[in-house]
This record gives sequence, C-alpha cells and structure tokens, in this order.
Amino acid sequence: MPSQRLRLPATFSDHGLLQADMPITLWGWGPPHAELCVRFAGSECRHQIGEGGSWQLSFPSQQAGTAGTLERWNSALATNT
Repeated sequence: MPSQRLRLPATFSDHGLLQADMPITLWGWGPPHAELCVRFAGSECRHQIGEGGSWQLSFPSQQAGTAGTLERWNSALATNT
C-alpha cells in the first residue's frame, strides 16, 4: 500500500555525504499522484508521484566540498521539511 506521507529511505539522513562529480539521484515514496518538489544546491526538480506511490528525481553533479540542504515539498500534504 502506498504511503500517505512523503518518505525517503534511511540512506538519506543528517550529515550524509554524496559522491562528487556524479549525478545525484533521490528516490522515495508518497501519496500516488501528489506533486513533489525537491530543492537541492540551487536546483529544483518537480515530479508527480506514480500510481504505486514511488518517485525518483535526479540533480546535476556537484563539485567536492559543495554543501547543501535537501528541501522537499508536497503540495497535497502541504508539508515543507
């Protein structure tokens, strides 16, 4: 059953590190058909969550030492975390 909340896998947590010079792929689960907006390091990706409740987005690669905060927003749930 699809999640009614926006969720990321435990892989994405506080103080995580990302591979430099490689595209950044994020994935997770949420309510089917909800609009998802994710911001990271000055880039923004929008996506409609699929029928099964899963989603996946990709961001451009970043240089080593780039700091960033992952911000996700789901219009159906009106959450910003």
